[in-house]
Amino acid sequence: MSNQDNIIDVVRQALTARGLSPEIIQNTQFHVKRAVMELQRRQVLPPVSWEFIVEDQKDERRNGKGELMYYYIKLPEDFAELSELFVDGKDPYHYTSHINYLSKSRAEACAGSSGVFSIEKLNLENGTLPVFVMPMDPFPEDDRHVKITYFADGSMTDYDWLRPEHWEAVISQVEYFLGITRQDVAADRAFEAANRWKNARGNQYVNRTMLRIKNNRLFGK
Repeated sequence: MSNQDNIIDVVRQALTARGLSPEIIQNTQFHVKRAVMELQRRQVLPPVSWEFIVEDQKDERRNGKGELMYYYIKLPEDFAELSELFVDGKDPYHYTSHINYLSKSRAEACAGSSGVFSIEKLNLENGTLPVFVMPMDPFPEDDRHVKITYFADGSMTDYDWLRPEHWEAVISQVEYFLGITRQDVAADRAFEAANRWKNARGNQYVNRTMLRIKNNRLFGK
């Protein structure tokens, strides 16, 4: 049984024990998704990791004349905020908000930096929703191993990364949405879950110079 099956089953059992109607119990998967999206929005749940070899994810953007503008990595569909970018064998990359001036920003990067990166939302194809991309300059060599740790927006249905220590926060959030748990109780469970993974990670970050990037427009903060 996957962790996704586990969390949905655990919440279903919790709601059943509360004596809720069969109609609500049948919608457990929806309630779990809604709760996870809210907890991720508030960064209660830990970030997830995505690892790959550069050549497998490398793409390029060109202007109307066909000239190369930059190479980029298309970020996962549920990407919301970057926690860490790690390129094996490289010094840290530094963030710049000036995506159209990557080369100039690269020249201004501080000592010990491998280069610069940015994050932008682009319409890669007509008629499709915009997606997050990560341009980098200089772009890592094709054989480099990359690990991106990011906060997901909770929109995906794969909850395999959820661990048992997160379950109470999800259960309480579902119960709060359904009006059977007080807001302060749900908030306490969320606080406990957030503290657990943050304390386990510690306060020392590998890359203190790298900014954590947030798209405030997504969440209305």
